[in-house]
Amino acid sequence: MRNKLEIFNAQIVYSNFAGLEKKKDGRTVNDAGNRNFNVILDPEKSEIYWNGELVTNPDFGQELVELGFNVKLKPGREEGDPMQYKLPVAVSYKSEIKPDMNLVVGNKIEPLYEDTIGNLDMLEISCADIEINNGKPYIDAHTGQEKVKAWCNKGFFHIVPSRLDQRYKFEDAE
Repeated sequence: MRNKLEIFNAQIVYSNFAGLEKKKDGRTVNDAGNRNFNVILDPEKSEIYWNGELVTNPDFGQELVELGFNVKLKPGREEGDPMQYKLPVAVSYKSEIKPDMNLVVGNKIEPLYEDTIGNLDMLEISCADIEINNGKPYIDAHTGQEKVKAWCNKGFFHIVPSRLDQRYKFEDAE
């Protein structure tokens, strides 16, 4: 069964919309072609719906862990801040059904495609409204545990335009 996770005013971190290979400490942490981002699961800062029901539990990330999602705990931004749940989300253009991804500046919406979505990596995303579903369970090669992958099927990524963008590129967006 596919579950639907909708997050409004989502905080996006560690994005790799271009699908670039990334290495850390000599090991590959992202294979070339794997487009992804992480979203912070915080019902106090984002409006989150799980299968149509509003989420209010601050430990919702732990609920997703129990369902097999690869949710990680991330330290708070500043000392004393609570830990945050971070969900990795994949974006794929390899299936028949392509994700509906959009760039939002002011009231202007611009569709993003396979050859343009990587531009999001160079922009400051203020927040996003996203729809995520789960894929079929798979066995994690490192742990041997059954996991569930989160896939973004729809997204509206709100960006903070630079002064030059505001003046020229997105002048009519306000």
